[in-house]
Amino acid sequence: MAQPSLNSPCPCGSGKKFKRCCGASGRNQPGLRTTLQGLVAAAVSAYEQGEMANAGRMIDQALALAPTDPAILGIKGMVLFRLGRLDEAARHIERAIAGSPKDSRLHNFHGQVLREHANSAQKLEAERAFGRAVSLDPGFVEAWYNLGRLQLSINNPHEAIQSFRHALRYAPKDGELHFLLAKAHYLARELTAAAAAIEQAATCGIDPIKAMLWRSMILRATGATVEADAIEHRALAMAPPEAGSYPLMLDLSQNEMNAGNLAESERWLLQALDLNQDDLAAYFGLAMVHKFDKGDLTRIKRMERFLAEDQNVDRRRLQFVLGKVYSDLGEHDRSFEHYKAGNDLMRARVPFDAAAWAGRFDSIIAQSPAERLAALAPGSDSSLPILIVGTPRSGTTLAEQIISSHSWVAGAGEMDFWGRIGPGLMASYNPNQASQIAEHYLAHLLRHAGSAQHVTDKQPLNYEELGVFHAVFPNARIVHCRRHPIDACLSIYFQDFDDTQAYKCDQEGLVAFYEQYQRLMAHWRAVLPPGTMYELQYEALVDDLEGETKKLMDFLGLDWEPQQAEFYKQDRSVFTPSKWQVRQPIYKTSKERWRRYEKHLGPLLELMKYAPA
Repeated sequence: MAQPSLNSPCPCGSGKKFKRCCGASGRNQPGLRTTLQGLVAAAVSAYEQGEMANAGRMIDQALALAPTDPAILGIKGMVLFRLGRLDEAARHIERAIAGSPKDSRLHNFHGQVLREHANSAQKLEAERAFGRAVSLDPGFVEAWYNLGRLQLSINNPHEAIQSFRHALRYAPKDGELHFLLAKAHYLARELTAAAAAIEQAATCGIDPIKAMLWRSMILRATGATVEADAIEHRALAMAPPEAGSYPLMLDLSQNEMNAGNLAESERWLLQALDLNQDDLAAYFGLAMVHKFDKGDLTRIKRMERFLAEDQNVDRRRLQFVLGKVYSDLGEHDRSFEHYKAGNDLMRARVPFDAAAWAGRFDSIIAQSPAERLAALAPGSDSSLPILIVGTPRSGTTLAEQIISSHSWVAGAGEMDFWGRIGPGLMASYNPNQASQIAEHYLAHLLRHAGSAQHVTDKQPLNYEELGVFHAVFPNARIVHCRRHPIDACLSIYFQDFDDTQAYKCDQEGLVAFYEQYQRLMAHWRAVLPPGTMYELQYEALVDDLEGETKKLMDFLGLDWEPQQAEFYKQDRSVFTPSKWQVRQPIYKTSKERWRRYEKHLGPLLELMKYAPA
């Protein structure tokens, strides 16, 4: 809202003209300050009571009087946030931060807005915003809470543990914080610490039924199934009627899924569906952990009915789920129709610029010739990191599980470190910066290491940052996972990835993506020193697990250990779309899966020239 004209009614509600009231002598008049304070207080009160329309009116009146005031801009941003107008909210809060960059509250507001976006890049921006808030005010409990919750949502439980511990220094009696700490410990597979945190949460007053069910879940994970069953039965007998039990079951299922306990996740989802068959959340979860068969026809028909009759459902996600359902049933034509429909919905939202994509790779290659890489000062001589890269769906999760099953290796999962700091770094690379980056990265890895000599970092798209990674850590090793190009691309096409991966929505985009990936990997092979990178072929690994694993471990300077053949028994959380596969013994049905869909393939068939011999 623009500042009122001199002859318009004053926003303070006095009934006088603005020029004879708050606008009489500028902002410094006591009357104007009083009016602003009253409007802001009224807006905040309405906001806290959930009356967003009233809050919006009050804060607009305040903005008319003080259009550049950072605090008022911040409140306006949060009102817009609560109204679901995320882009407008972000713009107001960014203007506020520009005017008051050291206001921790504004950075916390900014993080909350960015967190609500679906794509991973904005979630990382949100993490930085919350981090800025707590660096400005280390006692800011709400910002620590928000940071920890976000870190849990992007699958960084070790980071979340640190955030919740910081918050608890200032709010030691907060039951929800103790509960979230328990959740983070559980996902980090630190079960003793998880049990202690749940007891603290119960002491501090969290819902007793939730506390009992979590005790049961932790006990079951330790093998105490009889005691776990007894507590679970008591808790469910005390639980409120169906509506109250259903969300608890969904929450337990999601945690068991993330922890890799897929049978337990499925058990909770089936119980949830017994209570409520009209909410898609349970169906979405079931698709992640359950192989559908003819016994599921009633559930499948219900999902199809949602798609046909309910215009308010998440249609894109439901199309991908139904694609997976009909793939399980062996109805591949019908499966492809649903996958295509889901991708078409994504493409309608997210355009893909193949020329810009190629230009990005031109820049990476131009900045990393062999002679420059050889001349760059290292950041560290550590060999702790093992970087695992490839296209998505190329076997990177399988490789990580096998490698981290070794007694001297720990797995850190998918870290986004290099994707955050890598782009553009080669242009400004210097020794001091490299040392700082190395120190920061090693600190992250060491949280996972325990007594391990190596820690894996499995983020497939880090293949774009191999020049920077090698420059900083010249003694570290890289494992490049390769898979038949059509199988890899088709598997990408079948995933409901976030909007940052716009290339994946159609076959032409996938071909453009894969061509550039091949071009960049050829560059890295040419410029990285021999012995830096190992090429692991997925199909060869599937055919000869032990033989190929021994070659891989020899490259890493480690002896093969028998438990690596039973990688699927490893007790650690897996957060990627491959979580179901890596909990099974190795299987060969994923080889040449593309042939089941060959009649639907056009441009993707061009990638046969990259297929292994």
